[in-house]
Amino acid sequence: MEDMANAALARGMTHICFTEHMDLDFPDGPDEPGSIFLLDVDAYHAEWETLAERFEGRLDIRFGLELGLQPQVAVSNQAIVADHSWDLIIGSCHIAEGRDPYYPSFYEGRSLEESYRAFFRSTLDNLHACEDIDVLGHLDYIVRYAPGGEESYHPEEYADITDEILRFIIERDIGLDINTSAMIRGCREPNPCTALIRRYRELGGELITIGSDAHRPEDVGGSFERVRDILLSEGYTRYYTYTGRRPDAHPL
Repeated sequence: MEDMANAALARGMTHICFTEHMDLDFPDGPDEPGSIFLLDVDAYHAEWETLAERFEGRLDIRFGLELGLQPQVAVSNQAIVADHSWDLIIGSCHIAEGRDPYYPSFYEGRSLEESYRAFFRSTLDNLHACEDIDVLGHLDYIVRYAPGGEESYHPEEYADITDEILRFIIERDIGLDINTSAMIRGCREPNPCTALIRRYRELGGELITIGSDAHRPEDVGGSFERVRDILLSEGYTRYYTYTGRRPDAHPL
């Protein structure tokens, strides 16, 4: 965490929010146990407190969580949210129908369109079950790993479901996190893609956060400038950070 904080300072950032993963009931993958995303929250909180004090006056370090959404862990997720004073809760969907689109097995036995629809339908179901979140993370996460990647993805084909998702989060004041991780890895678009960013605004959404999903210090704040250009071109003028789970607006 200290390396990440120093990387943020080196990039000229004034604040950073850590959002470590907690994914309960994550299935075993071919090369890793499902427990890989279980977080020791108390140890994490203690480390955050130490860093926040050490960097005080130089970098505002906030305490967040990326919570994996699945209906069967909704009650347990709620207990985790209630157990600490968080600044930001990102709700992310990594699992659909018990499988992670990261692995090729997710796409076996069905068409690519069916795979996309299964993922988006699962996202909507997860939101209905676990709506005590502040922002929805990487809405079209599946695109990173689907066969054909960005070239195979046509967001207009899934607008019937993604519009439902966007309307749901707008009605409940849940923000939309623009995740630059795919761009850091060479993709043209963030998650969600520009078409969904545009549609969110058309439907009345404005609570935009920007996150690099950095798993390495060198990726902290990666592609933020490119996302800023996308947001400005789509008519956004502000982005948001969160303190104590309340949004604060900043000019783009």
